[in-house]
Amino acid sequence: MKYMRPISPYLTYKMELHTVLSIMHRITGVALSTALCLFVVLGKYYSTKIVKKYSYYSFLYELNYNASIILSTLGLLLIFGTVYHFCTGIRHLLWDFLEDANVYEINNINLSCYIVAGSVTVLTTILWFMI
Repeated sequence: MKYMRPISPYLTYKMELHTVLSIMHRITGVALSTALCLFVVLGKYYSTKIVKKYSYYSFLYELNYNASIILSTLGLLLIFGTVYHFCTGIRHLLWDFLEDANVYEINNINLSCYIVAGSVTVLTTILWFMI
């Protein structure tokens, strides 16, 4: 017997602001973890004697040649990802502590989404111009 149900019903739902923020929270968590692991692996790789001098210096030359664009973009993405993941984490902690305060009503959820978006924008801008 075949039922006429969708395989993944969540894909047919309307994308709300809070679902986008939840997905972005997970994406930034994975991206920050990957960036940290990549930083550790590359630091270990370039600190050992395994690397030939020519490949090391050619990598540094290319990095220095494109440093303004590459490092600025990576820095902004890392600051944004860290601030965003931090703010949405704080929002989830507040939801856990304020369970009885009607935080799960859609109006309150949307309000918290706007507060997070504004906070992330302001904090990322402040940190970007401080550094």
